[in-house]
Amino acid sequence: MVGSIKDYLSPIFSIYFSIAILLFVISQLLQYFNSAPLFVSSYLDDIVVIPIILPIVQVLLRIIQKNQHYQLDFGMVLTTVLLLTIVFEIILPRYSTRYTSDYWDVFCYSLGALFYWKFQNKPN
Repeated sequence: MVGSIKDYLSPIFSIYFSIAILLFVISQLLQYFNSAPLFVSSYLDDIVVIPIILPIVQVLLRIIQKNQHYQLDFGMVLTTVLLLTIVFEIILPRYSTRYTSDYWDVFCYSLGALFYWKFQNKPN
């Protein structure tokens, strides 16, 4: 690997990644203690899932590609939204009552993807 390990890992050390993780943890704690407002229990995890997943994917691809400046392209971000939509909004609701299909979830995935694209997918 050329460059420092910090360059490769920078996407998961960003303030935006930290905020997304913190929001996810808060959401999970509120849900665990049955004190989450409706918005938090229904949509917050859907908003932060992409800003959490994609920096991890970006780090892995930087390591695999041996390129500390590797950025995800728009197609990869869009594919992530589509895969989450297909799996969690189409397939899983058909096979489990634990999952429900909700178009607002797709909006939330898209909002998280937009946030990732605008703020997190930046070169070091």
